[in-house]
Amino acid sequence: MPGLGRTRRVRAPRDFAAVRGAGCAVHATALMLGWQAAAVAASPTRFGFVVGKRVGNAVTRNLVKRRLRAIMANWQTRIVPGQTIIITARPAAATRSFDDLSGDVRYLLRRAQLWQAPAPTPTDAADPQEGSS
Repeated sequence: MPGLGRTRRVRAPRDFAAVRGAGCAVHATALMLGWQAAAVAASPTRFGFVVGKRVGNAVTRNLVKRRLRAIMANWQTRIVPGQTIIITARPAAATRSFDDLSGDVRYLLRRAQLWQAPAPTPTDAADPQEGSS
């Protein structure tokens, strides 16, 4: 799965401020997720990450950011399209493993009702010929 390209990332301060000012938010121990629907519903979901100095030194902050980007890159197809999502790390994120952070993100996305089940694939359907003798 490709990573989050430049077009899928929130980088402008005004975009962060728009989500913080007019968007919605849900909280967990290690993370906060803020989101706002894009003006055009068909636009791709964009992601921004905030990891402040309270989380730890530069090495720790970069590790947390890399983990969050990898989680969102893996799940970008399972998130409701047309959203601007900002994930803010709290100091507890520094001690969380990748799997723990992944679970926290999934929990927040479900609470925000931004998580969508994957579309069924043809291989998921049971073969009607199976079991008949």
